[in-house]
Amino acid sequence: MSLTKVTREQAQELYNAITKYDNFLFFFYYKEVTAILAHTSRKLQYEMIQISDVGRYITILCEKLKASYPRSATRPIELLASSDADQIVRDLFGDDLNGIILI
Repeated sequence: MSLTKVTREQAQELYNAITKYDNFLFFFYYKEVTAILAHTSRKLQYEMIQISDVGRYITILCEKLKASYPRSATRPIELLASSDADQIVRDLFGDDLNGIILI
């Protein structure tokens, strides 16, 4: 096998992995989820934070994630961070995200 053939095969495998639907969603929505987590993390580092605040911040985070990323949904209901991923998905699939047949 020549290096060129090996390189082409590796490139094809990488392309196939990146373009899988689940991976596609992960790449774009990961940024949104990490922005939400970073915001909560900053709150938890406030100098004057109290124990009751920690529980409240974590509960609020949990409820936001449950509301936006329900287990039964194939994609997030509404993104809470910068919504960059929302715009990318709209650019690719249009405004009617409810009409998309997801695999």
